[in-house]
Amino acid sequence: MSSNMLTQMPPSFGRTFNALHILDISNNQIAALPEEISHLHNLRELYANHNALVSLPITMGSLRNLEILELSENYIITLDISISRLEKLRMLNISDNRLASLPPYLGLL
Repeated sequence: MSSNMLTQMPPSFGRTFNALHILDISNNQIAALPEEISHLHNLRELYANHNALVSLPITMGSLRNLEILELSENYIITLDISISRLEKLRMLNISDNRLASLPPYLGLL
């Protein structure tokens, strides 16, 4: 799904594709991820770089199997504390965003 002109993901996406291990929605124009992304319980890698994301849904913390989270080149201003629940996360790329500072709970990862 990368490198298209997508501006959003349908809310039903999480329920429909709940067996996904890798989701690449990079290089689109997506402004927000749906809360229903939390239904992707098997997701291990999420590539959402080079979009128009400003924030992440608070349900991101439900992606307990997530190991790689690529969010570079967006417009993210802040990271919700729910991201600290991603216990299996090995790689987090938040470069080239609009973060003024890193939240202290990132140290919990």
